[in-house]
Amino acid sequence: MDTLITAIFLSILQGFFEFIPISSSGQVAIIGNLLSFEYLNNLTFYAVIHFGSLAAVVWWTRKTLYKVVFFKNIPKNQTTSLPLGIKLFILIAIATIPLFFLLPIRGAIESILSNTDLIASMLILNGFILFLIHCKCKDTKKNKQFGKTNALITGISQCFAIIPGISRMSTTTISTLLMGFDKQTAIQFSLLLSIPTLFGAGVLSIIDSFLFYEIEISLLISIFFTSFFSSLVSIWLLEKSLNKIGMNIFAIMSFAIAISVFIFI
Repeated sequence: MDTLITAIFLSILQGFFEFIPISSSGQVAIIGNLLSFEYLNNLTFYAVIHFGSLAAVVWWTRKTLYKVVFFKNIPKNQTTSLPLGIKLFILIAIATIPLFFLLPIRGAIESILSNTDLIASMLILNGFILFLIHCKCKDTKKNKQFGKTNALITGISQCFAIIPGISRMSTTTISTLLMGFDKQTAIQFSLLLSIPTLFGAGVLSIIDSFLFYEIEISLLISIFFTSFFSSLVSIWLLEKSLNKIGMNIFAIMSFAIAISVFIFI
């Protein structure tokens, strides 16, 4: 398959699964290995598609993000327990701190991207997490105040998503729900938390590689915009799924992908 077409296809997968609770890195690794994609381990490729997803979540949360950046009040209502802008800024910072402790092992984790059996096993685990989210969505409480300890626990749960096959949205959402928060708060905080996470992933990839000259500019532009638009679709579908259909369908998808990998790859 043509390199550009493969790159666009993988960037669509990454953008779509970045916010759908099925591991984006796992999907890209599985399909990339299957198609023998030449840039599969190129960090510049990952930097650009991460920035595409980052641009999408910034656009989607722009109103709340404006209040966070400029420390404006975020009105409380019956569907969210997100606090004032300045406090929310602090909570996002606290939740991001645990990721810094993963930096020493980042290279070792990236080296398992070619181990499709391990990724499939993690997808099965991810499916069980999604079933747990589906159950917890039925008995969560609204208007509970989200504090610093809650932010730290959510940030720690995000660290497990460094393993390909485990979804960041799955771990952050389930940890927030298990602490008794409503699903709207869980998804809003997870989306906002993804901003520094995606930015950091992109920057680290660029620092590690300095390989922009190895990939054509036209390819980089293409994968940025495909990641951006597929991420927007992903965020929209995630919000609809929590409010309408729950997480069972994503759990089934996670199991189906894992079983397909064990059988066919």
